[in-house]
Amino acid sequence: MSRFRCEGCQPARPESGEKGSRINRAEEPAVDVPAVPEARVADPTGGGDAFRAGYLTSLAAGLDAVQCAQTGSVLAALALSAVDTQTYNISLERIPTLLASAYGPA
Repeated sequence: MSRFRCEGCQPARPESGEKGSRINRAEEPAVDVPAVPEARVADPTGGGDAFRAGYLTSLAAGLDAVQCAQTGSVLAALALSAVDTQTYNISLERIPTLLASAYGPA
């Protein structure tokens, strides 16, 4: 099992909702990552959990903090657009398209 260490940093915090998330790292300026524009919110339940799932999965894949937060934001938008916490569907093939439409080409 892999372990992640983050010395002197705080992971992105999705609690800002429509404002996006902020990444705080030691000795570096904070980075704000905007939320997915025009995300439709049907039910706020599970958005933070979906954000963290996308962030941590991206971190495990070796992406940088901004890419992790962007992926987390896309998954949060998907979760927020569905009623209840487990009714949205995610296709791994669809994630790059959603990222590109929200944040531009990689």
